[in-house]
Order: sequence, then C-alpha cells, then structure tokens
Amino acid sequence: MELSKSHEPMSAQQLFEKLESCDLSTVFRTLTQFKDKGIVGEVNLNEGFLRYELTVDVNHQAHEDHHHHYVICRKCKKISQIQGCDISIFENAIAKLGFTSMEHRLEFSGLCSKCSKESKL
Repeated sequence: MELSKSHEPMSAQQLFEKLESCDLSTVFRTLTQFKDKGIVGEVNLNEGFLRYELTVDVNHQAHEDHHHHYVICRKCKKISQIQGCDISIFENAIAKLGFTSMEHRLEFSGLCSKCSKESKL
C-alpha cells in the first residue's frame, strides 16, 4: 500500500496519482472503509483537504507510536512529524468534567528552517 511507503500523510489525490488501476472515487471509497475499520486515520492540516496515514502496521497491529502531530511550513508546505503528545493535564481536567472516549486534534504551522533562512536574506 502506498501509505505504508510514505513518511508523511497523503491526500486522496496523491494516492490516486500513484495508483494506475483505479479512479479517484474508488480511492475515496477505500479510504472511507479503511477509516471506518481503524486502518487509516485522517490528518487535517488546514489545507482544504484531508490527508491519510496508516494507524496499523502490515500485520494489522496498532502502531504503538501512532499518536503524533504534524507541523506544516506555511511557505513550502513541507510536513514534519512531531513525536509524542503529552496532554495529560488537559485529559485529566476533561475527565474530571465527566467526559470519556476523548479525542483531540492539534495543528501547528510555521516556517521550516530553510524557508526561515530564505526570508532573512
């Protein structure tokens, strides 16, 4: 699967362009089915479309380090992964309010080191 080869989340359009034998609607349908089964997760980087990443390995085992976030360069659109996510303070506060089955999304953007250097020239 193309998603397993990628080091960053991919859009449906990117997946479609890598595949030769299906149409875009099939890609969307398959991604929806994979999402419903917990095989892929959606990543929203506020680009006007969703990206997708695998949440399981090739043996369908959940990735132990799956939960992470991304930062996207506002200029060149480079995407970098941020490992880990320690939001236990928020989770504890929310749990005290009686909420369960919590989810969160945290988005970052900035200038990558290359674009930052270029903007100073």
